[in-house]
Amino acid sequence: MEDEIDMITEAHIVPEEIIIEILLRLPVKSLLKFRCVSKLWSGLISSYEFAKAHLKFSTKNDMYAHDRLVCGSKGFPFDLYTCFLNSSFSIGFVYPLIDETLLVDRVSFDYPLYELDDSIWLVGSCNGLVCVSLSGSTLILWNPTTRKSKVLPDSGTDLNFDYYGMTYGFGFDELHDDYKVVEFFSFDRHMGELEIQVKVYSLRTNSWKTLSNWPGGDTFGGCAKFLNGAIHWSVTYIDEGGWAIISHDLSTDAFAELPLPDIEDDDVRVEVKLLGGCLSVCCEHSTYMDVWVMKEYGVEKSWTKVVRIPFYLNLEDSELLRPSPLFLMLDGKILINYGSNLRIYDPRNPHIHVFGKSFQVEAITYFESLVSPNLDE
Repeated sequence: MEDEIDMITEAHIVPEEIIIEILLRLPVKSLLKFRCVSKLWSGLISSYEFAKAHLKFSTKNDMYAHDRLVCGSKGFPFDLYTCFLNSSFSIGFVYPLIDETLLVDRVSFDYPLYELDDSIWLVGSCNGLVCVSLSGSTLILWNPTTRKSKVLPDSGTDLNFDYYGMTYGFGFDELHDDYKVVEFFSFDRHMGELEIQVKVYSLRTNSWKTLSNWPGGDTFGGCAKFLNGAIHWSVTYIDEGGWAIISHDLSTDAFAELPLPDIEDDDVRVEVKLLGGCLSVCCEHSTYMDVWVMKEYGVEKSWTKVVRIPFYLNLEDSELLRPSPLFLMLDGKILINYGSNLRIYDPRNPHIHVFGKSFQVEAITYFESLVSPNLDE
């Protein structure tokens, strides 16, 4: 690294294309510091084109695409913390490691219009951007590494109903080079008749549109997850019973249904996750949770049950603590959001290991990038 920096400092004799090739190989935090080298460097590193090139290079080179975890308080003050999900190298493969000794850094979440009773909800992450919801209504796109953020315009959804549910999805439309947020709103218009309203926000146009081709489903099992150009929802049908996975292609706005694993239980709640780069579902039964991973996207026979996590009784309030999986390691261990802590669960040694300090946890994984929530900025 020192040799590369020494070469870069001789910028007046190094061709620009060579400088770019070197910079593409540097971590984001180093690049942010190098913006002060010169106006040329600042303009280059801050450009939309370089951010895209660096993102593409990072995602194709595992040693640069480090996963991070952001977690913290659900309510004001928004004390958020980040840490690396470390990697080690063995026989050419990357093996994520997690232990109780990880260094945790505080990261500020700057939002000047907060209210004391606001709650924070980390909707999803994509290409280094994190979608944040405050109190279920105000949406913000935020890059935890560069600290840049953008408050999205209001979707205009009418919340004046006795009953309603709202959830979101966030992802990237590669065809149109655009980041999109999808709002799913279910409401009781009349006498228990639920209706679904789907709206899509485009970062490139900074506007919302309403879709009219929602295929069905009455309630949702949590936030959507982005994979293969589409966001994925778990939905349940109140009249028919049972669950389904609905995919929403962000480029075409087409919906499709994906197969579920053989759950063999009607009394279950299903929530879509992403684990190990694969589509996953968490099937919450009465006393335990089964975690399934779709090893080959779209292939029903590739569903594999990777872990069963029992629920534990919280003695303080006599409620069962239900886990929320965050990160799957190749050694079979799994990082979970469990009660007010992050914990590591090893199915071969079911003892729960507490990870770090106790938070009122809201957590999500992401990786560092230069992508701006203001696109071309």
